[in-house]
Amino acid sequence: MSNIPFKLKPFRYLPIFWKVSIFIIFSLLLILGFYQNQWKTAGEMWFFDWRENNDVYVLGRLVWSRQAGVFADSGLLGLGDGQWQSSPGFVLHQTETYISNGAFKSYFTYHSQSGGQGVILSIIDKLTNYQPSINLNMFHGITSVLSAISIILIANWFWTEFNYLSAIFILLFSILSEWLTLYGGSLFFQLWTFYLPFIAVAYYFLKKNEARKLSSMHLISISAFTILIKIFFNGFEFITVVLGMQYVPVFYYVLYRRWGGKALFFMFTKILIGQSIAILLGLTILFAQISSALESNKNALQHILNTFAERTIGETSNLSMTNNTSLSAPSIVWKYISEGRAINDKWAIPGLSRFIESFEIRYFHIFELFIFVSLAIFLMTRIEKLKQPNKKTLSLLWTSWFSLIPPLSWLIIFKEHSYNHFHLNYIIWQMPFTFFVFALCGMGFESVFKSFFWIKRA
Repeated sequence: MSNIPFKLKPFRYLPIFWKVSIFIIFSLLLILGFYQNQWKTAGEMWFFDWRENNDVYVLGRLVWSRQAGVFADSGLLGLGDGQWQSSPGFVLHQTETYISNGAFKSYFTYHSQSGGQGVILSIIDKLTNYQPSINLNMFHGITSVLSAISIILIANWFWTEFNYLSAIFILLFSILSEWLTLYGGSLFFQLWTFYLPFIAVAYYFLKKNEARKLSSMHLISISAFTILIKIFFNGFEFITVVLGMQYVPVFYYVLYRRWGGKALFFMFTKILIGQSIAILLGLTILFAQISSALESNKNALQHILNTFAERTIGETSNLSMTNNTSLSAPSIVWKYISEGRAINDKWAIPGLSRFIESFEIRYFHIFELFIFVSLAIFLMTRIEKLKQPNKKTLSLLWTSWFSLIPPLSWLIIFKEHSYNHFHLNYIIWQMPFTFFVFALCGMGFESVFKSFFWIKRA
């Protein structure tokens, strides 16, 4: 019986040509899906209704910037000729006014974010001589490309750090994901900004083999800069999730490279400092904008405090209607696990649909898969004869469980928002938990494959 392990070419290695080709193909597939729901991964009517309802504040801003100036009303997003759903056809009115080069009689500012996406798009709108309809398509196209790039960068990190199966599983899921499709081309949410802080930290640690090579200033700067970009473009939407995502790659590298608890505390602290700086700056800018719009510092501060309270503990009237049980954190978390649809059963990708019938996957099924793969990998470590999985797979396993903390933070802390926004909040499972689940599947498959050949060789 040989003690020499069977030599297998690591799954993360493929000729660079194939890697680039795969990423180009998946980039195109993602862009088409994000831009126009090409693969029907979201309900056809719902895709356009969802996008129109959520982008309405940006459309209102584009009209008002054209009419009164890019920085009029502090550059805040808003709505023209009435507040939210003040009349039938109100949402359509924002789009039609922009497309027809029309004007508003009045403008109501939206105070929950700084509206950086509206400012940037308004500047582009003014710099081009295209028809508004062309610009609108261009804006969705640019947003879709940026979102696709962010997913490709995440997949490339998993490919580089783990194996190509992990990356391909993530990319396939991303194409079929109903929620990534909805958010991918949204002018309001700007999906790519949610992933930017995670991507920046993950790539920074990728080439740092020793803890002493890490720079405190680099960690603080990366954290602060990327979080500030996110806040500038879409405010504090899912902020605890985005903040939590930055710690996930740090947790993995400290675990894998065995830097120890002291290093973990040091790195977490530096990232926290950077995040605190970004949040403070973001709140200061938003406070100044609202103060200018309302012409009152007191009212601006009160609005920020009330918004935070409403999204966490909820309004008293809402609590009395929903009762404490339905608004409890465990019940909300369970609802998001048991009832959410990750992939709908209407998707249709030419070529692939000929061989695979469309199917529905709910988040409950992904959690089942996660638990099964986790147990399988853990049990393999108990079988000494297999010598699998390796340290990297085990580190990924524990990091996958750690990756549950960011989405759970939003469901627990902002439970009132979660209770009232089932049409929005399922996206948090992709930040970054589901990515780690499918990466774990890729590494688990490699461990099983190697173990099989190890036993045959022995």
